[in-house]
Amino acid sequence: MLELSFYFLLLLCLYPYLLYPVVVFAWAKIVGESSSQPGGCQPHISVVISVYNEERVIREKIDNTLQLLYPEHLLEILVVSDGSTDRTNEIAGALGTSRVTLKAFPGRKGKTACLNRTVPEALGDIIVFTDANSMFPLDLLQQLSANFANDSIGLVTGWTKYRKPGRTE
Repeated sequence: MLELSFYFLLLLCLYPYLLYPVVVFAWAKIVGESSSQPGGCQPHISVVISVYNEERVIREKIDNTLQLLYPEHLLEILVVSDGSTDRTNEIAGALGTSRVTLKAFPGRKGKTACLNRTVPEALGDIIVFTDANSMFPLDLLQQLSANFANDSIGLVTGWTKYRKPGRTE
């Protein structure tokens, strides 16, 4: 009986690492439904950029976000500054257009507090959170929104790909 308990507990420990991925893969093959349906969904998207003393990269980040291949009237960009003391607010404010809004909070409130105060004001059906030093591939919003064409999808995430400054790939 003790040996059986040992193997049962061992199986429980290994399940998330070995068996769960196999079960998910098999389920995807059985169900066979694609979660991504390109071109089928173009919701209003709010990109929320968190910043704190990001004067070195904020201009590049806003330019990168404005260049994304997504309809202009469906894209809102919110720059959320958590008490920046350098020129971040000045630069972001100067780049402000009808699509870019600077929300500058005085003093340090913390990233989460600033985001919690800003998100309720966002107009987007989909909210994309990013930091100022994370650059997006130009088709990111198309790829992201395509997943939401399936009504059973409620969350989409991506991965981080590191690159040397000045390189696009």
